[in-house]
Amino acid sequence: MVKGLLVSVMIRAYHPIQFDLIALAARAGRLFNIVNTLAESPKVRRIGTIAIVLVFGLGFTQLRSAPLPVDGANSSISSLDSSSDHSLILPMRPMLPPDDSSDASSALISIEATAHHDHTEPAKQLIKMEVTAYCPCKKCCGKDAQGITASGKRVSYNNGHFVAADTSVLPFGTKLVIPGYANNAPVEVTDRGGSIKGNKLDVYFDDHQTALEWGRRVIDVEVVDD
Repeated sequence: MVKGLLVSVMIRAYHPIQFDLIALAARAGRLFNIVNTLAESPKVRRIGTIAIVLVFGLGFTQLRSAPLPVDGANSSISSLDSSSDHSLILPMRPMLPPDDSSDASSALISIEATAHHDHTEPAKQLIKMEVTAYCPCKKCCGKDAQGITASGKRVSYNNGHFVAADTSVLPFGTKLVIPGYANNAPVEVTDRGGSIKGNKLDVYFDDHQTALEWGRRVIDVEVVDD
């Protein structure tokens, strides 16, 4: 019994993870006890002891060469099979395509920057003109004035913001930006007058006093291209 316990302790200290060795050692200990009990002479006990040691050695060799179970799970000697796969197989991480989003964004920014850099605004078409003002009264438009311009549009068109011009220079529908008039918003040529010739304009106001306050100005007028 003492020999069996010693062998069991030795095996436990040598290989603390493989618990099948403990079972093998316990069997060897029991065989030692049987041989010591039944053997009548020391010679027979020695032979039995040698046989038990050889059997234990073979069993130990098989256990040492067998693969260990995954995650420390216990397995008996009979369950060890060379065809069993006890390796832990991890799923492969899928190969992701390279992230080109940053490169694409950089390229787009570069293209936009280049386009902005290369974009040159067309030169403004400026004409120096003598600009006067008028209103729909009889003094400005004559006794037959009916509030309708030469283009057929009423004086209320565009909230009363339009100009009279020499249509041989600036045809009807031409849009002009006149500094100081209509908050510098583009206005159309919708009227003409007998005294408006060449580089002259007449801006429209609703009342005579405001037209007088405008006076006569020589300024650069911008022709707006739609």
